[in-house]
Amino acid sequence: MKTVLVTRRIPDPGLAVLRQRGFRTIVHAPDRPMTRSELLKGVARADGLLSQLVDRVDGAVFAAAPRLRVVANYAVGHDNIDKEAARARGVTVTNT
Repeated sequence: MKTVLVTRRIPDPGLAVLRQRGFRTIVHAPDRPMTRSELLKGVARADGLLSQLVDRVDGAVFAAAPRLRVVANYAVGHDNIDKEAARARGVTVTNT
């Protein structure tokens, strides 16, 4: 089963869509952004990352996530994601 790390709680219908499609979700439960160390630790076992604009997704994140294949930003933009580092690792970057 593929795993998606959700860096901050999103509305339940969004999580339900992921789960209905067979993804295991790991949701950062506290109502605050993940710390850098929480992000690096959490992404280590993730196939997908559902991030927020406050999450800096850079080369260190990609290096910590050998299984990562997609980063989906729950935001309009994706300036917080190092797209060159993603491309180098074959990770797809999307946003809402």
